[in-house]
Amino acid sequence: MDYDFYNPYLLNKLDTIDAEELMATPYAPKNFIVAEMLPEGLTLLCGPSKIGKSWLVLQLCICVSLGVRFMGFNTQQCDVLYLALEDTFARVKDRVARMTDDCPSRLRFAVQAGTLGGALEEQLTLHKTQYPETKLVVIDTLQKVRSAPDPKANSSVYGKDYQDIGALKKLADDLSIAIVLVHHLRKTKDKDDPFNEISGSTGLMGAADTALLLKKFDRASDHAELLWTGRDVQDGGVCLSFEDCIWETIDGNVNRDSSCYRRLSPIVYKTCEYIKEHKHFRGTASELLALLGEENVKPNVLTRSLSTEAYDYLQQVGILYDSGRTGSGRWLELTLKPSDDNDANDEKNSTEEIPTQSSLTVTAG
Repeated sequence: MDYDFYNPYLLNKLDTIDAEELMATPYAPKNFIVAEMLPEGLTLLCGPSKIGKSWLVLQLCICVSLGVRFMGFNTQQCDVLYLALEDTFARVKDRVARMTDDCPSRLRFAVQAGTLGGALEEQLTLHKTQYPETKLVVIDTLQKVRSAPDPKANSSVYGKDYQDIGALKKLADDLSIAIVLVHHLRKTKDKDDPFNEISGSTGLMGAADTALLLKKFDRASDHAELLWTGRDVQDGGVCLSFEDCIWETIDGNVNRDSSCYRRLSPIVYKTCEYIKEHKHFRGTASELLALLGEENVKPNVLTRSLSTEAYDYLQQVGILYDSGRTGSGRWLELTLKPSDDNDANDEKNSTEEIPTQSSLTVTAG
């Protein structure tokens, strides 16, 4: 009898990975619905009352469903579900008509939904099953889906906030979608960190993956700033103006400092140029460095650079990367995809700008 099989300690032991293997293992990057701004996971979109949050998220839904740019950033076209829980279908229809002449079939609406811990999780799971291309769900607003607190439960406000947001984050992760929760700001201002103005406890920010903040420069102004921060995004923001029901960027304010091209290491660039010319390589990092004529780069540095950028830059330029270990050491393999595959990847994310947006006559063609 194998004693270890029945040892409860071994059954419950941690599944660990050493640092060398971790750095040499390529992982798929976070999937972004809006490049640099909105990844899969749970996102809070917060702003003061009546600032135009619902207009902003409806514009987001239209842009993503059509695959056109949102605030100057590429979108991944997909099916979208907008839970407009403070509206009626008649009001939603009026808003869509005021924003665009197009009627995107990939955008769906609901004005009623269950609550957290009730029917909501099952409803969203069933919707994803029925419409598997759904990758963005907007819930307007958070308060409409929160369950009433249990008077018998001995939980703090922080605990309740973290539990509610954590449940939606888990659902977003399980379904591989982005869930955007519309929420409010408190009246108290914070000059040092505007994200501290989000209504509720710090449990909301603690459980969310990303936070977007919409704030006007002053109450009477038509200009505002959209800021974002999160686990998978670099802090950024754009300046916006609101006119004729449309939010537009003010020229020159799009932050693109987080572009992967700015972070590309020289050795990765040189490797890519080599693979583009020779189509394929399989061997050790030392052998590849010799072919590249690089005497001052250590093999483990090359391996680490390729692994950390493998699913980011390499895939964008059409290069497949793999690595592994044999008894004699670690090997690398890089292969240039056929040109047809590269063309298909280039078309995955939109590059079109929304026309002037005077009426958001959004056309994908």
